[in-house]
Amino acid sequence: MPTQPNESQRRATGSEMSGEVPPPYSELPPTNNNTRGPYLSNQNQRSRRTSRDAYAPSNNIPSERSPLNGNTRNTRPAYSTFSSYTFVHLATSERFKRRAVLWPIVFIFMVFMLVGSVMMQTVRLQQCKLSLIPNPEQREMARREWDRERVAHQQEVSGWNRDRAAHEKEMAKVRSDWNQERMDHQRERDQWLRERKEWEQKVEERKKQCVAFGTREYVAQLGFNPMTTCKEMPLNIEDQVMDPLLCQVRGKKEVEGHWHVDGEPGCMPYWGSVDDKGCVAPGIHSWEARLWDLSQGDNWLAICSTAPADIAGRHFDSPTSCQDRGFFNGIVGVFHSADPSC
Repeated sequence: MPTQPNESQRRATGSEMSGEVPPPYSELPPTNNNTRGPYLSNQNQRSRRTSRDAYAPSNNIPSERSPLNGNTRNTRPAYSTFSSYTFVHLATSERFKRRAVLWPIVFIFMVFMLVGSVMMQTVRLQQCKLSLIPNPEQREMARREWDRERVAHQQEVSGWNRDRAAHEKEMAKVRSDWNQERMDHQRERDQWLRERKEWEQKVEERKKQCVAFGTREYVAQLGFNPMTTCKEMPLNIEDQVMDPLLCQVRGKKEVEGHWHVDGEPGCMPYWGSVDDKGCVAPGIHSWEARLWDLSQGDNWLAICSTAPADIAGRHFDSPTSCQDRGFFNGIVGVFHSADPSC
């Protein structure tokens, strides 16, 4: 009696009759001669087919995927457990296995190289260290040389100290001399300032005490019996011995003597350009000139009235009159002379 197919056999038969691929298998990827890849070319397909046939079951063994076929020749279905992906994976695994064996060898080689280089460097450093360490004789010679150098250095330092002490002593003497010179210079400067001040006072007094043309007045205070001394004692002024012109009492016990000295250059002003005024009266010709170089405080009228002049070939001992015409015109002398042509 024929056995009834079970549910799985009926499902597989229905799938075969309908042409569908039962799960969990899938169809092989489509082939394309123009596309490059490990499982798309014709050569790769032939190699995969040969490899797949090698793993196919024997003809005498019933097919596990087709139990209804009995002992008939086993035909490999389109959905085989060995696919092209399986063979690619197997080939890749073989490459990784070979690399897994190669990497430890490379690592061990690198470790040996590193250890060898470190050992070689250590040996070289040890040899260098041994070559640098002197023997006892060399150390003793070096110590004696250092002692000699230390003694020489101490002697040199002592010489430096002596030189520095001598230099400091010399510099102290130089500073002392310089301070003394500065003090002397300051005293000379103070004395020069005093003399300059006195000279300026004398010059100022000379400018203020011109009483006539070429004549200056000198004043001195007298002690003891002032009046008798003033009248009877001559005075040497500008290499001229003369008696006082006037003795004047100042206060209760002070007497001033006044001397007039002629020929003083500071009391000799000069006439400026002459202005011809022509005939100012019948038989009278007139000229005018300004008097220059008068000092403040001078008796301008006394000086002008005694100042001589040479005008138009004529000599005048003094002007006919003197006029003060203000700040812009100054002191003007008027000279009159007889002129028959007027």
